[in-house]
Amino acid sequence: PWGEIDLIARRVKTIIFVEVKARPTLEESFYAGQPQQAARITRAAGHFCARSGINDPDCRFDVIAVAKLWRIHHIRGAF
Repeated sequence: PWGEIDLIARRVKTIIFVEVKARPTLEESFYAGQPQQAARITRAAGHFCARSGINDPDCRFDVIAVAKLWRIHHIRGAF
């Protein structure tokens, strides 16, 4: 009910929630669904942390934009 998260990773003490978007261009991939996607992912991340017993997490929200011919761009701290 809170949405889904494409990838969840951890780097040292930071939990990274990643949204992967594939569109014809990198620009379209990055802007797909913003800011609605950001709100959905933030809610899902809060639910994940609560269910996992993670209090006061150091979080980061990234986007991986994918375009034609496997052009990939990783945007750290996208929102």
